[in-house]
Amino acid sequence: MVVIDDSIAPPAAFGCTSARLVTGASTASPSQDKAQLISYALAGTALSTIDTISYWAYRDAASTGGPAVDLALNVSITGTSVPGSYASLTYEPYVQSTGNAGIVVGTWQQWNATATTNGDGRWWTSKIANPEPGSQASPIPWAAFQAKYPDAKVVGYGFNVGSFNPGMTLAGDGLVFGTTTTDF
Repeated sequence: MVVIDDSIAPPAAFGCTSARLVTGASTASPSQDKAQLISYALAGTALSTIDTISYWAYRDAASTGGPAVDLALNVSITGTSVPGSYASLTYEPYVQSTGNAGIVVGTWQQWNATATTNGDGRWWTSKIANPEPGSQASPIPWAAFQAKYPDAKVVGYGFNVGSFNPGMTLAGDGLVFGTTTTDF
């Protein structure tokens, strides 16, 4: 479920509402709950031109999912250099240099998804097999995906709470993608 409301007050300077993403209780596979909020406003934009990506995320204390779960960011791309001509690139806070310890419950945190500090700004795609660089087991910097898929174009981008993360209440706001900022 995705709701834009004031139930989780946004970080300072971002109005009075935020995007709240909630997943239900665990269910038998493969029908796991998932929540996404995707924008197609920049569809067709060259991936190579997107050098700034950041967002604010909040994990509510009522969440019952694992300690590594926080609001992820997905970017869907297409292009002839992309395996199968389509891929989803994923940024998750727990795979950054701070790991699970970097996720602070009940606090708005800003994530710089294009950070160039060692161990940060790391992304992965399921189009690359583990443990190859760029896979979930071995995420790589944003710039590496730009180089790997030189003709890629953005299809959409936005918040995601993955299929295997039941019982989560998360919020997002202040999503910066290139020169576009979304204030929910």
